[in-house]
Amino acid sequence: MSSDLPWLARRATVNLAPSAVRKAGAGLDLAVAVGLLVAAGAVAPEAVAGLAFLGELGLDGTVRPVTGMVPLVDALEAPAVVVAPASAAVVVAPASAAEAAVVGRH
Repeated sequence: MSSDLPWLARRATVNLAPSAVRKAGAGLDLAVAVGLLVAAGAVAPEAVAGLAFLGELGLDGTVRPVTGMVPLVDALEAPAVVVAPASAAVVVAPASAAEAAVVGRH
């Protein structure tokens, strides 16, 4: 693995609920990756509690921007916008930070 982080030695199920809402694009890549890191024990659940993750994850580990950041952030409940994990509600790619901050709840 290019990240040198542990990978699960068991099956993992990723639930993209609700099923009635169509999911398209790579905007949930970062959230899925963080969930797998928590499941593998590489990241403590407390470290990501209350955070939302929006971004495309490159094969080299970079977090890339996704289109439609304003409505994505607006759809979340009372988010704050950050570029890196901290005590905030939304983590986005650096290139998406300005667009995500337009929502005005940071």
